[in-house]
Amino acid sequence: MTCKRWSGPVWGAVGIPVVLALAGVVLASSCGSSGAKSKASTAFAPPPDPAAPPPKDPAAAAPLPWTKRFLAAGVLVADEIRIEGPAPLLEHIVTRPEAGNHEVKVQTIPAGFQQTITVRTAGAEIRAQIDQVAISALKRLVILERPGPVDVLVIAAGDVFWKDGTDGQTTRAQSLRIEGPIPR
Repeated sequence: MTCKRWSGPVWGAVGIPVVLALAGVVLASSCGSSGAKSKASTAFAPPPDPAAPPPKDPAAAAPLPWTKRFLAAGVLVADEIRIEGPAPLLEHIVTRPEAGNHEVKVQTIPAGFQQTITVRTAGAEIRAQIDQVAISALKRLVILERPGPVDVLVIAAGDVFWKDGTDGQTTRAQSLRIEGPIPR
């Protein structure tokens, strides 16, 4: 077996990186605390603590403020009803449009996101609910979710019947305006 001596460009291309790699290994093995045992690291995270509270979702937004005006059970009946309010409005309203009896129109307008439900069949009504207040519109129901900090506003027109859930008073009128202030 013969051993050739490396010299010139071969030594520069191969020998120097090999020597540097060996020097790095020697230096790395000599680093560390003297006398202290190092913990073996694993590729896995430690198991979760069963007594710890569940983690909070950083993407979940804080609940938006809302009015307390419609939290008591009430009844509103009118020919036309318009409900306007800020961004969580659609989370507080439930509607029941029926395909054969109602026409539903959903659109984005400069004032916000608007849903209009109109009665097609005579004798039909549009049933809805905002929080604990039952709503019955005999001709049309308009729901407008507005951008920005606005209060909730319910406007009823045409043979209005309103039974307020907070005090039990009944009101009959041709038009009615109910405001639900939102604390800011």
